[in-house]
Amino acid sequence: MENVLSFNSSFSYNINAGSIKSKEKKGVLTDYNNNGSNINYKHNHSLSDSEKSNKPPLPPPVSLDSDDVNNLNNKSLADLRGSVLLKFKEFIDYTQNITQNQKWKTQVNKDREIEKKLNAEIKECEEKTRVLGQTLAKEATQIEEAQKTNIDLQHQVQTLIDRKTNFQSQVQTLEKELQKLQAFKSAQKQAIQMQFSRNESELQLYKDTLKMKLVGLQTDNILVSFKCISDHDSEREYSFLVDVTESQYKNRTAGRIPEQNTSVFFVPEKDPESVSRTLQK
Repeated sequence: MENVLSFNSSFSYNINAGSIKSKEKKGVLTDYNNNGSNINYKHNHSLSDSEKSNKPPLPPPVSLDSDDVNNLNNKSLADLRGSVLLKFKEFIDYTQNITQNQKWKTQVNKDREIEKKLNAEIKECEEKTRVLGQTLAKEATQIEEAQKTNIDLQHQVQTLIDRKTNFQSQVQTLEKELQKLQAFKSAQKQAIQMQFSRNESELQLYKDTLKMKLVGLQTDNILVSFKCISDHDSEREYSFLVDVTESQYKNRTAGRIPEQNTSVFFVPEKDPESVSRTLQK
């Protein structure tokens, strides 16, 4: 008689000895005792197709020889039931570990995909950071150059402001000097006008009494002629060459007007009064 104890996905065992009988049913372990009543052991675990395809192979069936069968028959039914339940529990733990491992593998694959995406995003961020760093370095160089240019421009502006201030100071100084000069010229002009008014009456007296006239002008000399000086000859003409350098008048000559010297003087076409006004200016 062949006595075989085997384990598969439905966990069945066949023992053909004495009054102990067993039969296989998918998902149900049935044990018959001596009284004919049966005891069913069920488990609710069922594997999916992917789990079945990925699960590792089960260990090979265990064969029992005749001595083992005799020893098994000699054991009590309670010991046999305990041994079967222990092996069944080990099988359940084994299948649960396989299922858990499959779940872990699936989760690990998902985590790896997430890790790949995160690594890609990290590389992209690193590249953006590198480009941004180059841009910031370039902008920092441009800012430094702009600051240098700004400093140069501020220096130029300050130089122009200083020059403007200096120029305004010079202009104010010149304006003050001009005002002083204008005041001096105005006073001088008033003095000249007063002197001219006094000299004009005296000149008219000379014209009426001595028939005085201005013959000609030279750079610093005035040629003046008079009559009515000699008691014997009232028409006799006398000439004077007056030096007007630095307002110090000197009588350089006296006597008749030399004919040969009259050509060196400019004889104005206007009357002596206009010549006198020209000299006063």
